[in-house]
Amino acid sequence: MVTTTFWTWACLLMAAISALMASALASASFWEFVEYCAMGAVFLGVFGEAIADRMRAYWRWKHTTKKWSEGLLITGLAVELLATVRTNSINNLAIADLGVKAQQATELAGKLGAKVDELPSFVAQKIKEVNNQIDAFKGSASEQKKQTDAVVADLDIDRQKLDKARMESVAAAKEAKEALAAVNAARKPRNLTPEQQTELGKKMALLAIKRRQDVAVFPTSSLFEVSNLADQIAVALGAEHAGWVVNRNPVNMAQGTFAILGVGIRTYASERGQFVAASLANVLNEEGINAFVIDQNWRGCTEKSNDPVVEEACSFVSVMVGDHP
Repeated sequence: MVTTTFWTWACLLMAAISALMASALASASFWEFVEYCAMGAVFLGVFGEAIADRMRAYWRWKHTTKKWSEGLLITGLAVELLATVRTNSINNLAIADLGVKAQQATELAGKLGAKVDELPSFVAQKIKEVNNQIDAFKGSASEQKKQTDAVVADLDIDRQKLDKARMESVAAAKEAKEALAAVNAARKPRNLTPEQQTELGKKMALLAIKRRQDVAVFPTSSLFEVSNLADQIAVALGAEHAGWVVNRNPVNMAQGTFAILGVGIRTYASERGQFVAASLANVLNEEGINAFVIDQNWRGCTEKSNDPVVEEACSFVSVMVGDHP
């Protein structure tokens, strides 16, 4: 395992060195550096030979110094020659490449309608034109943005108006629905349940404890709802509940007819008659039946009488059940 890892890293290092060497060998600056180093080696070789020539013949270092100086000189000259040739070769390739690029630039300038020597100024002019176009586009975009913002603001105002109108329409629809529900509730067929009849009878029975109380209960319309309500009021005021003497025949005292909406109660102008009529109207209203006392009284009974029979006759009431109001 360790051996395999070592050889793997060794191969990677050799590949990296080969890549660096290949890049360096293709660079003119590298060979110029080699040339300078070779010139330094030549200088050292010449300097070494000069030193060796000045040494005495019996010095043991003279021969060695001269030998190494000559080797260094020859090697430096060889490397310098190689570096010079390699540098010139790379420079020639670069010059050729520049020539090709110059030719291409000339052709491009011809296509653009400019001369090669005018190409920098031509390019600068084109850059200026492009910058002017960009500035104009930015100005147009800014103006367009302002217009867009204005349109968005108008749309937002319209949206707010629509929201307000929608809320108002919803509120109006709610009010209309409530009004319709109220109308439907008001138009619901009038009815006195048995419990309501018993309650009404208990309250009205207080007026018939000491005196006889006569009443006429009749419908003024042929509608079933009207006749049914008249029957229920008659039962509540009759002998089973209030103990009144109920007459089911129409009674108008020959003084014309009335168009009744709701339950109209008519009586004489006597104090007791007015009290009985108002009490009956109040109780019917408490039970949800629209009732009222008719202002036009029957004739007679304008003066108070101490005669019980006359007083009972003057307290007679007529309950006229009309259409649903």
